[in-house]
Amino acid sequence: MDHLWKHRTFGTVYNLGLNLITNVSPSTSGLPTAPPNVDGRNTVVSVTSGSTLDENLQVNIANNTSGARFSQDLGNVSAGSLTLSNSALFKMSYTDAGSVLKMLTATRFPFSFNASTNIPEYITTTGVRTSVTNKSWIVNYIYSFGDPRPGEVVKVRSSNVEYASFVNAQAAKWDDLRALFPTLQDQEIRTLYKMIHYVEHTGGGAYSALVKYAALVQTVDIRGQSAVQIAASSGTVLASNVSTAPTATLLATNAQAALAELDTKKLAVSGGTVSGILAISGAAGTVRPLDFSTAGSVRWEVAASATAETGSNAGSNFAIKAYNDSGSLIDQPVSIGRVAGANIAFARNVVLQAASTSTQSIVIPHGAAPSTPTDGSTWTTTAGLFIRINGVTIQYLPLTGGTVTGETGFSAGVTVANTLSANGEVRVNVPAASTSGNIAAAGRSVVLLGGNCTLTGGIKGQKMHVCTNLETPGTYALTYDTYTGQSTSVVCDATQGEILLCWKDGYWKCISQ
Repeated sequence: MDHLWKHRTFGTVYNLGLNLITNVSPSTSGLPTAPPNVDGRNTVVSVTSGSTLDENLQVNIANNTSGARFSQDLGNVSAGSLTLSNSALFKMSYTDAGSVLKMLTATRFPFSFNASTNIPEYITTTGVRTSVTNKSWIVNYIYSFGDPRPGEVVKVRSSNVEYASFVNAQAAKWDDLRALFPTLQDQEIRTLYKMIHYVEHTGGGAYSALVKYAALVQTVDIRGQSAVQIAASSGTVLASNVSTAPTATLLATNAQAALAELDTKKLAVSGGTVSGILAISGAAGTVRPLDFSTAGSVRWEVAASATAETGSNAGSNFAIKAYNDSGSLIDQPVSIGRVAGANIAFARNVVLQAASTSTQSIVIPHGAAPSTPTDGSTWTTTAGLFIRINGVTIQYLPLTGGTVTGETGFSAGVTVANTLSANGEVRVNVPAASTSGNIAAAGRSVVLLGGNCTLTGGIKGQKMHVCTNLETPGTYALTYDTYTGQSTSVVCDATQGEILLCWKDGYWKCISQ
């Protein structure tokens, strides 16, 4: 009962040994690197002794020609000595049109071939032996069956089709073949290896008829439900037979397909287009750089700095760094704090483009004065341009005029335009009696004088008040006619508060003092 339960549940499983011997190096292209040797070393295989477990019964399979039960000529077990004369002797099983299991006579080749043409064959689902098309691939499986008759334990089974590409041959599976034939669904069967041969029998590159025009290009170990690609007597896991679960954006269900999918999604080192976000991630307090290099030596770096993140959006500031020809840091020309309102700091001179009719060098939009400006701060409002210098906010007076609320000094003369306000005031403060100032007084104006000043010009019939306002007394020359050179003078002392002058008949006339 235990044997029957295990037979129906597990079937025959691999136990040990039964290693495949071959001289084939794994091929990634499906083509041999050179034509197969005429002695068959690159075409045939052999298998060592080993055992399987038929449920709870161990079946020992011996590699010999003794004729004993469970024995078989499985070939020379030395890869270096393997040829078509001492390779494994396999029978080929197939199913005919009536679903009857049949056997071909055992040969030293692990595939069926036409005895007349020497061209390898595959056997269709109806048992038709069909010659392989030139430059195609065929798949054959080595399997064991618990048959005690000598030479009947290890056999070969052909895939029911040929393959026009190596990729398609790699994709072929025993389970697909097993599903077509009820005779292959027997639980006594234990698959051992999958073999892929490349066939080239026509043209200048045709292989030798001695090796049936076939080269073994890949073997896959399927003894223990794993897939192992064999190179001589050792191998690695074949990715196409390693199952994977879809995850994230990967939809593949085996490692080989996942690698192919990743290949289509990778960014080549030669460049490409990233349609999503390219993220550089790292722990807070570490530099997260993006470097630009020349011959492997960094020249520029943009990075999130190692400034600690202490909360309230502080830390991990932005930086642009410059490096010298040997890849050593020069300086950090630009720094930007991450917190709102942080400064953008420049460690080098900033040169702006020259202004033109279509461009502007710098624009400071109108806003409000800062509550606590620091020295050097500059801003504009609708009232004008302001700058903070040495703790004092200074407003600049435009050339078009404006209101001056404090005293304004001049070290040279002042010319009063004809548009001077009738009630306006110009103060000329000449610092010393030996120094003279000059004011052209056109129109009616009030002039405050201090020191020596010369009044020139005038309009007939208009008046001017000259007020000393108790300033330093002095003598004021009144040039009234630039053509005749006539002049006079007005003397002001501390007792005189105002002089009313009138331009009449080509000169300044003193009306009152």
